[in-house]
Amino acid sequence: MLFSPFLQIKSSLFFFFFFFFFFFFFFFFFFFLALWSMQLAMRNFLLLLFKSFN
Repeated sequence: MLFSPFLQIKSSLFFFFFFFFFFFFFFFFFFFLALWSMQLAMRNFLLLLFKSFN
């Protein structure tokens, strides 16, 4: 019973860091996915633009 507050703080910190890591992993994953799809769309758009000019 002496270490119960310490264990509670440790578990809450663990859950906080786990949620933090999970949130940032998903944020960066969707961010790079959006950047990659945007780059593909821009490349297709530029190819269509150059094809229409020629």
